[in-house]
Amino acid sequence: MLHDLGNMNSGPIRDFADGLRQLVWIERGDGSRDYVNYAWTQFTGLSREQSLGFGWQLALHPADLDAVMARTATEGERGTPYAVTYRFRSADDEYRLFSGLLFPLRDEHGAIQTWIGICSESDAAERADDRFRRLANALPMLVWTTDKEDRLTFVNRAWHEYTGLPAGSLIAERNALVHPDDLGRLMHALRSGADEVEFRLKRRRDGMFRWHLLRWERMGFGEEASFYRVGTAIDIQERHAAQVERERQMRVIAEAVPDIVWSSNDDGVIDYANSALARYIGGPSEGVYGEKWSDFVHDDDRRSMLETWRRSLRTGQTFEQKFRLRRGDGVYRWFLARASAIRDASGQVTRWFGTATDIDDQVRSTTRLRESERRYRALALENARLYEREHRVSVALQAASLPKELPDVPWLAMDAVYLPGSAEAQIGGDWYDAFRLPDGRLVFSIGDVAGSGLDAAVTMSNMRQIIRGTAQVHADPVLMLNAADRALRLEDPDRFVTAFVAVLSPVTGILTYAGAGHVPPLLRRVDGTIEELIFSDPPLGLRERHLSETAETMLRQGDLVLFYTDGLVESEHNIETGLRALAAVVADPAFARSPNPAEHVQQHMLPKGAGDDVAIMCVTMGSDAVRARDLHRWSSANSNAALLHRLRRELRSTLEARGADMERIQYAELVLGELAANAARYAPGPIEVLLDFSNPHPVLHVIDEGPGFAHAPMLPQDVMSESGRGLYIVAQSTLEFSVMRRRPRGSHARAVLL
Repeated sequence: MLHDLGNMNSGPIRDFADGLRQLVWIERGDGSRDYVNYAWTQFTGLSREQSLGFGWQLALHPADLDAVMARTATEGERGTPYAVTYRFRSADDEYRLFSGLLFPLRDEHGAIQTWIGICSESDAAERADDRFRRLANALPMLVWTTDKEDRLTFVNRAWHEYTGLPAGSLIAERNALVHPDDLGRLMHALRSGADEVEFRLKRRRDGMFRWHLLRWERMGFGEEASFYRVGTAIDIQERHAAQVERERQMRVIAEAVPDIVWSSNDDGVIDYANSALARYIGGPSEGVYGEKWSDFVHDDDRRSMLETWRRSLRTGQTFEQKFRLRRGDGVYRWFLARASAIRDASGQVTRWFGTATDIDDQVRSTTRLRESERRYRALALENARLYEREHRVSVALQAASLPKELPDVPWLAMDAVYLPGSAEAQIGGDWYDAFRLPDGRLVFSIGDVAGSGLDAAVTMSNMRQIIRGTAQVHADPVLMLNAADRALRLEDPDRFVTAFVAVLSPVTGILTYAGAGHVPPLLRRVDGTIEELIFSDPPLGLRERHLSETAETMLRQGDLVLFYTDGLVESEHNIETGLRALAAVVADPAFARSPNPAEHVQQHMLPKGAGDDVAIMCVTMGSDAVRARDLHRWSSANSNAALLHRLRRELRSTLEARGADMERIQYAELVLGELAANAARYAPGPIEVLLDFSNPHPVLHVIDEGPGFAHAPMLPQDVMSESGRGLYIVAQSTLEFSVMRRRPRGSHARAVLL
């Protein structure tokens, strides 16, 4: 009988083992297996032939292999039955915990003939509870659970060491350790709908109160729940002290700068302003606290300014507005006010910090420049007949400086028109441009150089090329304009240029943009609504270290953006009238239906020709289906090893279907692995991976919702450190690699694959 059991070839015994739901096997003293039952093959997905010998180890968790084999050798020498625990991989690629027993079978002489093993899966609730306790005891933070009477049902090791309170303690015992000044706030938070609060907790060993961040989750009242509330308390003493110190330092800095610096609560009520405001209004800063500050704004500006401020309070978007502010002597001066929201960990606005900069001299200077430009254009109109021949030459030269053709993108329609001024014989300085970056993004620029003649054309060409060159390194509209501004100051400090730059991402449809004194483009939504892409930075040559952030909007199927220079709306020498006429043309459904919308605008706005140079460019978002045709998209609620395994498998399959060779596929898998691992480490949460084949080289996009960062392609100072080295490897394994911050949070990595 023992012999039959040992070889498992006996029909009835084998049928009996195959009928069990437990996993049953026969193994030798070295750990190799001679038999596995039917339950084993069903659970693991391995055939009997694959499982025999040492093949069964394919289903064992790799981290358990050494320990299992070592114990097999040790217990084999003892020759007594022993309990075992394994993590086996199921047929659907999930590791699950099994427990059981291994016992020896001996021959008639007492020698061990073979070993028989049998195990079954551990109870799920028991495993979950055990894993929770193990994890909690391994954490440095304080972890606890309570029942619905708020008695402690579990505390981890860190809690007990810090407070000295064991499980079973009542809420009164815990409250005795809370700082008296914080107890009321803590109790209110626990009884309200809040889920976190900061308070001071006494440490047992020295009686010191230290700041902690308390967070908790209510689990419910059901009988099946082992606890009602689970919570953690993290020591934030150093962070709290640093925050207090930062606030002190910020006030010192605020008092040192010449600009007006202020802050408000989340409702927009001002509660601090630096001494620069007191010096300006000729009285204490408290005179503008609350909502009294609007009393100092010019009557003609107050309504618009308050509407913009209330919209920012409602949406959380950055506030920016120009208005006139009354000085202590009654004189009004122009100010540019900006304010940004401060958010908590959940994304809720908690405070606003802002500045107000005196731009009165700049506004007056810009007005004088505009008046001077208009006088110059009037003079050019009088002399146009004298330079008719030169004008024809100017048209040819200007056309040679513009792009010969616009990018050919299946999901995007582009149309452009350039009209030289009919009354000017000199080369103009207006331009438009559109080009595609290697990672698939499209860059659009349009601008107007003040003045005319050969010098203006040279400046125009320089500005266009500097914007193009900067885009190849860092496609940020503000950086492109700043680079052009610095070049203009060095090469032609007496000239100024208005410009507008936008960058469109094909995979997200997000259009980021920035302007430098340029007329705002018009965005016509598919439903017919019109929006202005307003960006109020000064012209190039007058910026003086502007550090604004780019603005952005989302383009969807059927949306149309109209870029133009001011000659389009100044033909009647009244820009307000021209802007209203242009808005009416764009709002007309015939404009959206036109196959050449730029020509449509030209014909309706300038039926008699242009008195000044005019550049018009229209960009229309086409079908989402066409845009998605060359996009492969994968997304997940969080990033983990299983997701990475699936992504690599699907990436390989997709590239193989596109005819990629093995070397390129291996590089692509390396890049995906590093980017996904980086997202899992620093940005846990939703992750989206896209592969774009609409470019000469495929582009891999990894989008997360983490804290967000930008990337500089260089090795970390400590080359043995893991931090930073993965992204350096990505940069070296791709044709181009960039990482941009997203709003309100997150990062977007783009890798142009080999």
